[in-house]
Amino acid sequence: MKRGASRKGAVLLGVFVLLAAASGIGSAAGEIDVSGYTQARYNMFDDSMYKADEFDLRRVRVKFKGPINDQGTVATVQVDLSKLDETGSGDVGLKDAIIEHPLSDEWRVRLGYSSVLFGFEVPYSSSSRLPFERSQAARKLFPGERDTGLYLIRRPTEESQPEVVVAFSDGLADWEDDEQQAFVARAQWGLGGKSVAGISYLNATRTQGDEDFDQDVLGAHVRWNGPSGLSLQGEYYDGTILDVDVDGWYGQVEYAFPASKWTGYYRYDVFDDGKETSDEYTRSTLGAAYQLDKNQRITLELEDLDNEKGVGATNWGIQWQFKY
Repeated sequence: MKRGASRKGAVLLGVFVLLAAASGIGSAAGEIDVSGYTQARYNMFDDSMYKADEFDLRRVRVKFKGPINDQGTVATVQVDLSKLDETGSGDVGLKDAIIEHPLSDEWRVRLGYSSVLFGFEVPYSSSSRLPFERSQAARKLFPGERDTGLYLIRRPTEESQPEVVVAFSDGLADWEDDEQQAFVARAQWGLGGKSVAGISYLNATRTQGDEDFDQDVLGAHVRWNGPSGLSLQGEYYDGTILDVDVDGWYGQVEYAFPASKWTGYYRYDVFDDGKETSDEYTRSTLGAAYQLDKNQRITLELEDLDNEKGVGATNWGIQWQFKY
C-alpha cells in the first residue's frame, strides 16, 4: 500500500472514531451538533506570479460541538480535510479543539486551540467572509490565525456595554519560532444591527535560536451593517514583526441588491512590511456573490495586486461554497 493511501486511511479512521466518540458524549450530556462547509474553487492566475491555473478544495471543514455536562460546559472540535485530495499533502488540519465553561451570566472561560480573538477579520469565519481570503496584514501578522491558550471572555447582556477578551497563549501555531508566549486583549462595542467597533492589542515574546524578540500589534476595527443593504468594514493594524515596524489596513464595501440574491463587494488592502528593500503590498478585490439558497453560494472574484517585490498580478476566481 502506498504511504499516502495508508495515511489517508488512518485519517478517515480517526474521523470515524471522533464521530463515534461525539455520539457517546451526546448520549450522556446532550445532542452533538455536526456542521461544516466546503469551498471548491477554480483560479485563473496571471503567469507573472503563479505557475498555472488550478482547481482547489480550499476548505473542507467539519465541526462537532455540544455540551459535555449539565453545568453549561461546551466542547468544540473542528478539522479541515482539504489536504486529502490528490493535490494536497494528505494531512488533516486541526482548526478548533476548545472547551468553554460559564463562570456567570456574562463571563466564560475558554481553554484550547482556536482562532485568535484579535480584531474583527482574524476570528471571522471564512464561510461568512465574502472575499476569498483575509487581508495581507491579517495574514502576515497572524499566520495561521490560531493559537493554544486560556481566554477569559465577557459577553454582556446589555448591548451598550463592551464585549471583553483577555487571553494568555503559547503564540501562533504557524509562526516558525522555537518558543512563544502572547498576551491578547480586545474590547468591542455593539452598534446595533450586528454592527460592531473595537480595539485590540497583542504583546508576544518569540524566540528564534538564542534571540528573543517582542511583537506588539495594536488594531482598530469597525463593521457597519446598514438598513438598505449597504455594509462597510475596515481595520487598521500597527505593530512589529521581529523588531521591524509594520502596518497595514483594509477598507471594504458590500451591497446586497434589493429583491435579489446578488451581493457585490469591493476591498482595498495595504501592507508595509517595514523592509527598505520591499515595496508596499497593495491589492484591489472586486467580487459578486450569488446566494443559491441558505446553504449554497457561488462567488466570482477578481484580484489585482502589486506584491512586496514590485511584481503585479491578477487572479480571476470562481468559488462554490456549500454548508452542511
